[in-house]
Amino acid sequence: MKDAGKERYIARVDNSVLTEEDLAVVRDTLAEIGLQQREYVSNWITAELLYLEAERRGLADSDELRKRVEDAKKRLVINALLEQELYSESASMVTEESIRTAYSSGGIEFALKEDVVN
Repeated sequence: MKDAGKERYIARVDNSVLTEEDLAVVRDTLAEIGLQQREYVSNWITAELLYLEAERRGLADSDELRKRVEDAKKRLVINALLEQELYSESASMVTEESIRTAYSSGGIEFALKEDVVN
């Protein structure tokens, strides 16, 4: 392991470095999917080399790629919003007291507008 400034890194390709901290972040995920750290580092190096080659060929600056990146960004932002507003534990915390308050303050909202047969 080498020192890049103050950071210790495991692998380096051109100006990109994979640090011990980066590897620590994905360590649990690696264990879950059965991937060894050595394989992860090898895959990271391969991806960095392929990215450099794609950049060299001008593929990173295409209009089609920009559009795909923007579309992916929108989907990720929408997912983050849904996670925050709908799926998080705090968003789904409806207390009995809040139900009582809502019902007592505007019970007309809960009244059926048509007959129902049970």
